[in-house]
Amino acid sequence: MDRRNLVSFLIVVLLWVVSGMFLGPVVYGVAVITWFLWLRSDRYIELFIGFLIVLVLSDSLEDNLRFAGTLKTFYILFLGLAVLLKRRVTGIFPKVLIPYAPYLFIAFLCLLWSPALVAGLQKTVSYGLLFFLGPSIAHFLYTERLDFFKIMNYFTGFILVLSFLVFLLLPEVGTSHGGRLRGIFGNPNGLGLFIIVTFLFYQFTMWQDKAILSRFERISLLVLFGAATVLTGSRNALLSILLFYVFEFTFRNFKYLGIVVSVFIIVGLNFLLANAIEIIQALSLEEFFRLDTLVEGSGRLIAWQFAWQKIQDSFYLGRGIGFDEFLMRSNAMYLSKLGHEGGVHNTYLIIWLNTGLVGVVAFFGALFYLFSKASARTLFAFPFLFTVLFCISFEPWLAASLNPYTIVFLTILTGLFIAPESLAINKIEMEEDE
Repeated sequence: MDRRNLVSFLIVVLLWVVSGMFLGPVVYGVAVITWFLWLRSDRYIELFIGFLIVLVLSDSLEDNLRFAGTLKTFYILFLGLAVLLKRRVTGIFPKVLIPYAPYLFIAFLCLLWSPALVAGLQKTVSYGLLFFLGPSIAHFLYTERLDFFKIMNYFTGFILVLSFLVFLLLPEVGTSHGGRLRGIFGNPNGLGLFIIVTFLFYQFTMWQDKAILSRFERISLLVLFGAATVLTGSRNALLSILLFYVFEFTFRNFKYLGIVVSVFIIVGLNFLLANAIEIIQALSLEEFFRLDTLVEGSGRLIAWQFAWQKIQDSFYLGRGIGFDEFLMRSNAMYLSKLGHEGGVHNTYLIIWLNTGLVGVVAFFGALFYLFSKASARTLFAFPFLFTVLFCISFEPWLAASLNPYTIVFLTILTGLFIAPESLAINKIEMEEDE
């Protein structure tokens, strides 16, 4: 994306925000018109990054940005249509989708027992659509756009810088939960998840070719990641980043023996977590780790125990995607008295609730199959996988579609299959240009 296109892109996004905040339904017309104009010009990078920005905005709890929650639904449907209409994109049938076809079939089957059929059907279609169009567009951009890696990292930097500006200029908006940084996200943990997935994309970029970003750009991004992680107070983000470096070191030095080493690391981590309170007190880090909420488990243990009890009622086949949200809302008052507010906060339990044990096997069987295939191309696959498996133990994002995290995960996963080839082609083309 050259400077002229970048300026026009930012103006368009600003126009969405302004019209959504002050002109109500007008934003939908404005957005659709710009999508069609981008599609006619084959500007898929703008369509893709624009979708990511809308997903980020939809995570906000600000009333003025509520339009993004509806806009993202229209956006994903438009992207699905765009992928189907453009043969250049449709011809790249996503390898990521095929292994997940059994899981999607099970998810649709489980809707037969859903207490919220309409919402469940919408979420299931949305999830399947994301697994189709996300890898398709990502594959197209990896192979057709020489600057896709760079633009994705620029997008990360833009969102983090914007979050810091909101934090500094509008602290009542940019902070919550006792002064923790949330930026333009709904809560600090949302920003923490954004840090995790975009940090993994940055590391994937570095694994391919450090020259994609300049030294100044690399340092700037790492500083932004570090500062945001500290200020957001996200334990999940901090531990996920640290674990990635540990896993990367083991696989880089021990190669496939890194799997065995990683198992020992996970066992050791379980020991550390079991004794976390004593260790944090010994290091005098009570304030950073918010020891008071750690002792209470932030309500997560209550949610996990409750979810596990309900899993017994539909152990092998669940009650459809979205059942977890219906369950937690229906029992909100009861759970509130026990000390929990919110959802299940665990992807494994959510998938089990929604699609049963059969769905869990299908989902993670596909995941391990894809990563085993990707590992033949790059050893980055397993550090990425283990980091994600740890992250989703405390958050639900991978079980949902319309958030700014799952699509970045799918983008990296797609890149694991084809990025080395596309980069080799890109380098040849750039050398010929010179």
